[in-house]
Amino acid sequence: METVEIKMGITHCNQCPFFKVVHDPDPTDSFNVDDISTLCTKCPNDNEARYWSSNKLFEGKVIDISIRPYQVANTKIPSWCPFKNK
Repeated sequence: METVEIKMGITHCNQCPFFKVVHDPDPTDSFNVDDISTLCTKCPNDNEARYWSSNKLFEGKVIDISIRPYQVANTKIPSWCPFKNK
């Protein structure tokens, strides 16, 4: 099977197919009931970050934790991005 390389002009993480948004409210603060966290599913969760509410491990490396939904569109590409400068 032939391998095809695809290049994409991504300026923010939310444009990447490996970007994931998860609902992650702080159970002790009702003001933050709609907080979310953003993850990269291409990278392992090497720092063992966990959900606030369930204490389960995230399914990927955390990009931002406990952010507001309107902030997702501005998620900057982190220095550790596996696709950066490739």
